[in-house]
Amino acid sequence: MNFIKSIIFVISMATVYSLATTNTTSALIVENTCKTVDAIYSRGSGQDLESDEAKRFKQQIEDRIKNPIGINYYELGTETYGGHKYQAIDVNNALNGNPIGATASSGYAFDYGRSVDSGVGELYSYLEQRNKKCPNARIVLGGYSQGAQVVGQTLPKLSSTIQNKIDFTALFGDPKLHLPEGEGVYPDACRGKNLSSWRRTIGDCHADNGSLGARKPYLPTVMASKTGLWCNAVDFVCGTSKFLYDTAGHGKYKREGGAI
Repeated sequence: MNFIKSIIFVISMATVYSLATTNTTSALIVENTCKTVDAIYSRGSGQDLESDEAKRFKQQIEDRIKNPIGINYYELGTETYGGHKYQAIDVNNALNGNPIGATASSGYAFDYGRSVDSGVGELYSYLEQRNKKCPNARIVLGGYSQGAQVVGQTLPKLSSTIQNKIDFTALFGDPKLHLPEGEGVYPDACRGKNLSSWRRTIGDCHADNGSLGARKPYLPTVMASKTGLWCNAVDFVCGTSKFLYDTAGHGKYKREGGAI
């Protein structure tokens, strides 16, 4: 009798597990109903999901894209795709070594680099899976701070098919900023010459490289004309200041009337 009860218990637990697995799978955002636009956002270092920047980005997207055009919105780090889930590790605490590791490796190694890689892997996998399900959807991307680096490093890895479906990419406070027109003692940017196609509002005409060094090339050729880059004044992260303590501008992208 106990043996029979044990079998029934095992079968019951297996059924519960099966149902739970099914529900989890069906809840994946990548399986959401196809819409006209897929909007994806990548948050900054140490931020939780649905940060103020993320909320404002989503709100601004929704304010601009109205019915009958539908939006499918996803924030990196919400789910796992391709075995990757964006960490957005903190770099404000010098004691954990993350700021030193990020700086020493130009953002490509140690815990910070692994965090960026987790975001790149997730974004790449999500876009690949979403494109298979919804091949007619257009794409809008946004990234703030470390999240801007994630988006920027993902772009050249994407197939030309997906790159061509991206209508706009918005990068705010990118630590891998590159504006060649800001280089030199009296740079072209200060004279309004040879401005990069991705240049939007930049707080200092001398801004050339981000705090983690410039990514060169900054963008794939096909993305150059449909990407916007914003870097507030007094923002060490994206390079409008060369002083580590000058970060007041880095928190202003989310403000009413701000870049986002």
